[in-house]
Amino acid sequence: MIYNAVNSTKSSLNSIILAMNEFKEISLNYDEYIKGINHSKVPQDRQIQNIVLVIGESVQRNLMQTYGYYLENTPRLNKRYEGSNVLLFSDVIASQASTYESLSLMLSLANQDDLSRPWWEYLNLIDAMKLGGYKTVNISNQERFSMFSKASTVIFDRCDESYYTSLSSSFSDSRFDEKILPILDEVLKNNKEPLFLTLHLMGNHAVCYNRYPKEFAKFSAKDIKNKYGQKVIAEYANAIFYTDFVLDEIVKRFENEDSLIIYLSDHGDDVYDSGEEYLLHSDSKINRFMLEIPFIIFASNTFKEKHPELYLRLENSRQRPFMSDDLMHAIIDLAGFEIDGFEEKRSLFSEKFTPRKRLVGKKAQKDYDEDLRQQKRGD
Repeated sequence: MIYNAVNSTKSSLNSIILAMNEFKEISLNYDEYIKGINHSKVPQDRQIQNIVLVIGESVQRNLMQTYGYYLENTPRLNKRYEGSNVLLFSDVIASQASTYESLSLMLSLANQDDLSRPWWEYLNLIDAMKLGGYKTVNISNQERFSMFSKASTVIFDRCDESYYTSLSSSFSDSRFDEKILPILDEVLKNNKEPLFLTLHLMGNHAVCYNRYPKEFAKFSAKDIKNKYGQKVIAEYANAIFYTDFVLDEIVKRFENEDSLIIYLSDHGDDVYDSGEEYLLHSDSKINRFMLEIPFIIFASNTFKEKHPELYLRLENSRQRPFMSDDLMHAIIDLAGFEIDGFEEKRSLFSEKFTPRKRLVGKKAQKDYDEDLRQQKRGD
């Protein structure tokens, strides 16, 4: 027993050390890579004071009231939507059904059209925004180091400042997402520079009953119309209800400045949507419910006044078919600078946007629009 325990510990430590060395090597490669990147700085009259990217976790848009769900789990977002500061995008999907694969493409110029090169051989979003003239800050309520977080940790650690509420990868011991708010307040206290801020939430990560304080347990099994999984679906709805609160608190901190806040999820979940099985998300059983994610933009009144043409472009793009592996092109387009690797036709917000075949999964094995989009609900 002692031998097995020691051997197991040694093996685990070796794996951790190898992974840490890999992190370090990728970061050093990035240092060299960006030296040869041609880029411009955003002109001063084109700068947006705050561009905020909020990344949710395991959120399926069809289970949000804002997108037509029957439970009232996004009351704050609905109220802001009625006030014309919120733009809902109706046809945005994730490229992958798991966190690591999805974020590695979302936060870099890698995409589903060519999976022959690894994501770390492409320019990443944080380095691009720094080169473009924005201060970069990351605040994460997900663990810094785990098998799920390698891509996001490597890329977010390229920020000028990066903060984590926890180093733990335990789903049951994670902190509630409001824990990022005091850190956010400190970051904003004295900042005068154009800011690109990423906020990484726990959102609806598995075991949803651990994702919200008890006062947000608004729904129970009796509120659910589905034939299967009423308790789990109610907990999922409560987690979204809590995220609605957290997002509103984030917006409050930016609504009186020149600010644009983008919210989307890394992927969705199948929460008894396709039948009697709780599938969550997996590449082997990939379906539309694992891919159909919210994509929501809050634009402050100051932003609308200072950037009317850009706001019009946002409004005109709400119905376009888009996949999250091209998110970096869209953000660079918003930020207003030029850089090697940027393709205007891939930006959701560009007048030159060109719809593409949306191939999803680890091997780009499924065509979302041809194979998955028409999938019927099983409930």
